[in-house]
Amino acid sequence: MNVNRVAWDELPGAIATLGEWRLGILFEPFGGEAPGGDRFALSPAPFGALAFYLADATGHGRRGAQFWQEFGGLFDESWQRFAFAPGELTLIQFAREVNDALHEGNIDGSRAPASSQLCLAAGWISGEGALVFASFGLGIHVCPVTSVGLCRPPPNEAFGVRLGWISSSEWSRYERALVIHRISGLQRLWLASDAFFGDDHWDPEGALRRVDELGRKITGLTVEEALSHVTRLPHAGDDATFVILESPGEGERPA
Repeated sequence: MNVNRVAWDELPGAIATLGEWRLGILFEPFGGEAPGGDRFALSPAPFGALAFYLADATGHGRRGAQFWQEFGGLFDESWQRFAFAPGELTLIQFAREVNDALHEGNIDGSRAPASSQLCLAAGWISGEGALVFASFGLGIHVCPVTSVGLCRPPPNEAFGVRLGWISSSEWSRYERALVIHRISGLQRLWLASDAFFGDDHWDPEGALRRVDELGRKITGLTVEEALSHVTRLPHAGDDATFVILESPGEGERPA
């Protein structure tokens, strides 16, 4: 199946193609309470780029869906501006707009459910196969694969603070609040919400260990084979989203 763009509410089935990329998706809201609190989008951008995000809202199932009912319009406007012109400045602007709208809503209750925060990973892949992204909160994992294998930033450098926790004017107080990662020679990228890795709040080291274990297991597999190895943990009561992108025509897959 060929698609021009993919979003959480336009699922193409398990396998599809999007421009130059082959795509596999697993999407399962908690308890079947669709649409849940996870959302993602992949959108072709100018100059052969592909913009993306994966977001995990506070709550899951119906509660997570309520977050997007109240906040989704503003989020989508910010996302569309970024996807139209992906770059480091527009990526930062996207993150700041979402963060500060959530933070203000948490204070006065005017824009989002009380105490709402958001884990988000967003970025783009250039036409030359360079990946640029930023992650906010431990609940979303970004795992790039190049010709040398899995290529993940060190955990203490990979995650900024959850969006909505503090004002972006305070990010400068936190060394890793906003870190932009740049990886060249991308052959495969997978994005996942935390339902596959256990409770990252109480056991972050265990969750990150399971992320790396899955990465090593599926790096050399086809998209179809990789999807068959991705399973929600029995104790992980949360919405679950897994998206894998593979560049066609790369020849041998990384070992």
